[in-house]
Amino acid sequence: MIRTFITPTQSSQKFTLNVPDEYIGQELEVIVFKRLEGLDQSEEKITMSDLWNSLSDETAKKLHKNVTTLRAEWGKDI
Repeated sequence: MIRTFITPTQSSQKFTLNVPDEYIGQELEVIVFKRLEGLDQSEEKITMSDLWNSLSDETAKKLHKNVTTLRAEWGKDI
C-alpha cells in the first residue's frame, strides 16, 4: 500500500505515481480528497465511563461475553 500527503501549488498540477511491481496488472483505487475532509472535528470521543449506568446488567454481560469471544479469536490463525 502507498499512502502519502501532497500539497498542490497550482491548478491542474500533475503528479507521477510509482507503482510497485506486485501491483502491476491489479485493479487499483486512487482517491483524492482534502486531508481530514468529512471528519467532524467537534465530535467528542465517548469513553467507557460515559456509558456507566446506561446499560442494564443483562446487556452489559452480553456485551462483555461478546468482547471476550472476539478477543480470543484475535490470536487464532485464519
